[in-house]
Amino acid sequence: MQLLKGRIASLDKSIEECRRENKNLKEKLRRRDTKCQSIMEKMKAEKVVSREQANILASNFGGETIALIENELKSKNTTPSTHRYSDAVKSFAVTVNFYSSQAYNYLRKFLHLPSSSTIRRWASTIYCEPGFLPDVIDKLGHICRKMVQRSKCGKCCSSLYTLAKDLPDIENKITAGLVNHKNRGGLLASNDFFLIVKATDSLMKRMQLAEKDPLAAQNKAFILRLQSAVIAEVRSKVFSELDSHFTESHYFPDSDDHGVQIIKAIVGTYTRMLMKHHAGVINERFVQENRPSLRHHLNKTILILHR
Repeated sequence: MQLLKGRIASLDKSIEECRRENKNLKEKLRRRDTKCQSIMEKMKAEKVVSREQANILASNFGGETIALIENELKSKNTTPSTHRYSDAVKSFAVTVNFYSSQAYNYLRKFLHLPSSSTIRRWASTIYCEPGFLPDVIDKLGHICRKMVQRSKCGKCCSSLYTLAKDLPDIENKITAGLVNHKNRGGLLASNDFFLIVKATDSLMKRMQLAEKDPLAAQNKAFILRLQSAVIAEVRSKVFSELDSHFTESHYFPDSDDHGVQIIKAIVGTYTRMLMKHHAGVINERFVQENRPSLRHHLNKTILILHR
């Protein structure tokens, strides 16, 4: 009996200690919440971070982060109509708004960013590089192989790919990163091929923003304008070792030389592949938002009309 009483007393003591510890933890949480709230209220009152805070952030971050911090500091002394945005902030705004307008509108609650209408005016004039979709990068090898199969010129065909085994220092190659994504049979897109696709991706996003239609790239007129823009952007930067071949094989002045034909073919193939990707995403969303029995009703009309 005495042993049982001692055991009960020990348990009571443990319970009391737990209660005190619980009370102390609650008090710490309360003080922490109060402190965080006071900090938030202070920052809201100031509207921007201080110069000292900006210096601390600048020493730990770079690139677009610094541009956004500087943009917030400048906005303190300007009005929305007189504020000027840097190229980095413009690129950031265009990129976020392109991928998700809802996410961009949410960011505007906390950052001084331009409206969507302003971004549409920028789209055709500023340089921005929203970047590749990871699953689109995986398809570059497929495009490369398809282009090689379609090419009827041996010299042009050799310029479209590089064998991985022929690269002396693969770690320092621009296209070496594609090896980790897709390298079946040792085939790897060449630097020039990669540059054309990257320019196509960037220019297409800018042109789509100006069109206000995510599926504008299915229009033939859009593809022709895109091809012209890509040719103007990269023609002087790619296939320089084949310039003499392009000149010698250009028999008809009114037709495109082999270099222009290659660029047009790459742009067209990449655009169709990317639109197929977007179509799959839209179809998947449609199926998720509707009854499974409607799956067999999906067709081109539903896709184009966003139904």
